[in-house]
Amino acid sequence: MIPLRYILRSLGRRKLRTAMTILGVALVVALFAAMSAVAETMVRSFQTTGTPEEVFIVQGGAITTDFSHVPRSTLGYIQTLDGVATEGDRPLVSPEIQIGSVARVAGVERDLSLRGVTDIAARVYTQVRLVEGSWPGSGFQVTIGRTASIKLGLGIGDSLEFEGERWTIVGILDGGGRVYDQEVWTDLDELAAASHRTTYTSYLVRARDTSAASQLIE
Repeated sequence: MIPLRYILRSLGRRKLRTAMTILGVALVVALFAAMSAVAETMVRSFQTTGTPEEVFIVQGGAITTDFSHVPRSTLGYIQTLDGVATEGDRPLVSPEIQIGSVARVAGVERDLSLRGVTDIAARVYTQVRLVEGSWPGSGFQVTIGRTASIKLGLGIGDSLEFEGERWTIVGILDGGGRVYDQEVWTDLDELAAASHRTTYTSYLVRARDTSAASQLIE
């Protein structure tokens, strides 16, 4: 066994190498702690997203929503499924295009999570509320999540470019710390045209109750 006195004397003679080694270990530990904190935040965000009455429909076998292609012709069928909740005479079914994109903000490219929706989405999503401005309408408008707004440094009246178009922020939404806070919502048909998609990526369906949700899944 090497004597401790020899080890300490050796470290003293190699001060630069010792300092660099300590710094390297410290950086690795700090990076691991930061990544763990981010991962924990993301896990909590996903775990609290959605309710027992919500049913998320994508194409079978799709790895992510970006690769999901659901024909638009299926909307009528989904709306008439037994167990789907209604508001008045409108089935609570939200057809969507949910994709990742890259936006140009003040000349800098930033990753975005986009969700193209119709006006029914505001009634289907009970965990999302509009806190400022309005929901997106036609004319290349977007409503941006609170977290995304802070990260991008943008607010109502500001604009950003993605999918070859310039979009104006007309509202701020709050998802209560869920994934919606990091998204940008826009008009479904305008996002479809800009991204050259002829299909939906998914549906979010609100069931009458948890029992009806289970039946829809089966």
